Amino acid sequence: MNQPKFTFWPWGTLAAAVPIMAFGCSVIAASQKGVNPEESLIVFFSVLAAGNGYLFAMAVGDFGRSIVAMPAGAIAGFIAVKIFAFPILTMLFLFPLIVIALFSLTLQQRIVSGCLVMLALGISTLVIATVIAAKANPAFATVCAYPFTCGAITATMPLKSDLEGYWQAWYAGTRAALFGMAPGIAGLAFGAMILDPVIGSFRPLTSAQFETVLLIIPVGMGLLVANYFCVRELFASVFRAGVSSDTYSGEESAFTPDSDESPLL
Repeated sequence: MNQPKFTFWPWGTLAAAVPIMAFGCSVIAASQKGVNPEESLIVFFSVLAAGNGYLFAMAVGDFGRSIVAMPAGAIAGFIAVKIFAFPILTMLFLFPLIVIALFSLTLQQRIVSGCLVMLALGISTLVIATVIAAKANPAFATVCAYPFTCGAITATMPLKSDLEGYWQAWYAGTRAALFGMAPGIAGLAFGAMILDPVIGSFRPLTSAQFETVLLIIPVGMGLLVANYFCVRELFASVFRAGVSSDTYSGEESAFTPDSDESPLL
């Protein structure tokens, strides 16, 4: 099947709509009595990852792969919030993310995105390191859950079903997630600095419920922007490979690292 080219409609619109849907589901969950921040974040990342499973399958031009990718994404979203709530596990996963970001910065000439992601990951590392002995906190999961789920989804779509194929597919998804997180920092800042104070002036929920909503708002805004650029990157990578190489001739399309250099972003 031919790989579709990324366009604002429908792929860009869907890429932005998936985080909005995940945000809505998580806010509804947060409004229920007895639901804690961890459970709300699990809803957010599970819905987001399941939706991305469909979009990523479309990027490789094979709807059939979404049958595995969507439940795999939902499970990865659940696991991500559970494991990355612990500072030590978040720190361990930050190191390969920093290496991937550094690779994009130095070898693939992604100057702007590489610097932004490196800065964000570096600050995250320092902040988490200061509380490394603290108890589990679901807020820590917001740093690593997105690249973790994206990598898990693309790992279900390898070109070859061997260790190298799964590694390359995981790498492609994780790198695209980091690429999206660079402009996503702007959305995160907008949510934290603008929307949270504005919405914080209204108190339709209990104090505990509202604190959960104020945590989800900047995460949702950041990933709305990040998801658009992440999906665009995956579509572009597969499309370039599909139209410029014979590698995919007669074979199923799947995620592989894109060696093309991209200027700036």
